[in-house]
Amino acid sequence: MIVAFSDMECPHCKEEAKTIRENLIQAYPKDVRFYFKDFPLTSIHPWAKPAAMAGRCVFQQNPASFWDYHDWIFAQQDNVTAENLKSKVMDWAKGQKDLDALAAQPVHRR
Repeated sequence: MIVAFSDMECPHCKEEAKTIRENLIQAYPKDVRFYFKDFPLTSIHPWAKPAAMAGRCVFQQNPASFWDYHDWIFAQQDNVTAENLKSKVMDWAKGQKDLDALAAQPVHRR
């Protein structure tokens, strides 16, 4: 069992995620259980928490789609900002057949 606490904006977490998803999980699909836990470092990563919230929204709709979102958001790190995260996530969600794009966006509460 592997539990990863990860920040979707962190470049080190991106590399770890890639290594785990492309190597470990592929090589040992039935031998390894992998749990992903959101751990956004909000003091240094302004869009990490909203990205994590969007990931939870995706998971609530379709758990299997979370991994597509996970891989996509890490791949898009260089193109995402706090200002454009919502529109990028919405565009991604619209292209997913098993998701309601409007339900994939996080609701900000004060």
